[in-house]
Amino acid sequence: TDEVLKNYDCIITIGKTVQYAMSLKIPVYIYDIHGGGGYLTVENMELNRSHNFSGRGFERKNAEQIAKEVIENFENQLEQLEQIKQYAFSNFCFEQKMQETLQKIEESPEVNVQAIKEEYSHNTRNFLVSKRLAEHDARTLEETLNKTMINFYLQKDKELAEKQTEIDNSHYLMRKGDEEIARLQKEIQSAQKEIEKSQQQIEKLKNKLNYIENSKSWRYTKIFRKGKEEH
Repeated sequence: TDEVLKNYDCIITIGKTVQYAMSLKIPVYIYDIHGGGGYLTVENMELNRSHNFSGRGFERKNAEQIAKEVIENFENQLEQLEQIKQYAFSNFCFEQKMQETLQKIEESPEVNVQAIKEEYSHNTRNFLVSKRLAEHDARTLEETLNKTMINFYLQKDKELAEKQTEIDNSHYLMRKGDEEIARLQKEIQSAQKEIEKSQQQIEKLKNKLNYIENSKSWRYTKIFRKGKEEH
């Protein structure tokens, strides 16, 4: 209350007590855990007010800074006290604000409560109709969306089945091709073995023939074969 605050030359505080100090023309130093702008002045009034005189929006200070500012800037604050008081009276006076509010109420046109009730009832019906229409549209949209999604998934399942069939057919053809290749490879291997066997027989016959032609008996009997060879 003013009986408590008027006993002090300076008040360090935040919040609503700042407004009490303003109205009593007591220098008020704004600072708390969030920081503060120091002495309330005409220059920093609006910034302090925008933060509800909480100290926010300003830098933090240490104990030495606060003590020095409180003492050294005290005399300068006395010059603005009347201007600060008038600001508080214009913006924070409860009696004045209540009178202004009551005056606005008295100047306001009479209220037709019945008309408000009828308007409310009409708006309520319209609201319920709009709500039901919206619910119907939402259900219709959901059903359409569900059908669309079902058709989409069915089409994709069909395409997937077709692709799977193509893949299975391709695997079957590839498997048959591999079997045919394996069969041909076996035939080639068998033919190669026959060729090798025939080459070995030919080689044996050549060696045998060469042996006979180089033998002594073949050379000695050459004269007897001469006539036959010519024939």
